[in-house]
Amino acid sequence: MTTNRAKKIAFAALAVAAALVGAELILRAVTPPIDQNYSLKVYDGFLEGHTGHQADHDLFWRLTPGFRGVWDSTEIRVNQLGLRGEDFPAYRVSGEFRLLSLGESGTFGVRTPEEQTYNAQLEALLNARGDGVRYRVMNAGVASYTSFQGRKYFEMEGRKLEPNVVLVYFGQNDNLPTYFEDKLTITNAFGLPTYGRGMTDAEIWRARHRAGDVRRGLMKSALYRNWAAFVLWIEHGVRGRPVEPTPRVPPEDRRENYQAIDRLAKGIGARVLYLITPYFDQPVPLPDGFGPGSTHHVCDLWTGIRREGQDYRELFSDDVHPTSLGHRLIAETIAECLADQGLLPTTRE
Repeated sequence: MTTNRAKKIAFAALAVAAALVGAELILRAVTPPIDQNYSLKVYDGFLEGHTGHQADHDLFWRLTPGFRGVWDSTEIRVNQLGLRGEDFPAYRVSGEFRLLSLGESGTFGVRTPEEQTYNAQLEALLNARGDGVRYRVMNAGVASYTSFQGRKYFEMEGRKLEPNVVLVYFGQNDNLPTYFEDKLTITNAFGLPTYGRGMTDAEIWRARHRAGDVRRGLMKSALYRNWAAFVLWIEHGVRGRPVEPTPRVPPEDRRENYQAIDRLAKGIGARVLYLITPYFDQPVPLPDGFGPGSTHHVCDLWTGIRREGQDYRELFSDDVHPTSLGHRLIAETIAECLADQGLLPTTRE
């Protein structure tokens, strides 16, 4: 009796396995293949149209060291360290005070000449102090970077530049949604668009570093993708529930990134100034525990650049990117914050 039961169970298991394999083969035949999560394809596609950038396994993309050329109607140069601007030694020289500026396209200076970015203008303002210190502001901003990418850059390369102060400018990109219309499922073949949840930056990084990542493996299965798409279609297409987008950097990840930057900075004896990033219509608040009133150094750029009588439309070329005037006011505000909060040297360091 026991032997017959075992045979029946084994036969049933084989039948189920055969059915699953058959379904997988059929779905692969009628739906396009995919070798990675759709989010990875979207991120890899960032390089299209982004002259002067190259793919990077850990950072997803980065500036191309040594690049000289025009991007987004602006002449740019990238030094051998992969940062916008002139070449300089990787190590801090005697009498020099270094500020490492982590950030996104606003930090990089999209559509802004190099000498008019807030980093270059801040460096000029600090060196005009005449205190005998040589200030260097290192522009580590990269278009579309999130706090996760900034954290990884600081961990892998930025801290080796021996900064005395780290400026942190992240916001809008952290909040960008990762959901997408999935065109790789059979439901689309019948005119039933479905939506999927993309991977967060941290999930993508883990997927690229773990060969056995479960979700990455499942996404290679046509059967899994179609089942997930069917469930999503029922949830959102039939029941009418809206897609709840997951941001590239969820709030808990954002806070963890800031905590990591703080730990790394303390490990090299550097201090951090967290910037409340200004956008045309509203600021992006800092993570819990990092805003005004916390034990951290904070600089409110949103308030700082709103000068009396100033037409705010003159400060941004769009909803996100500062104009040259916007960069100047940002530089002035940061310089004031550095001085007021005791982050500049009183003697030569």
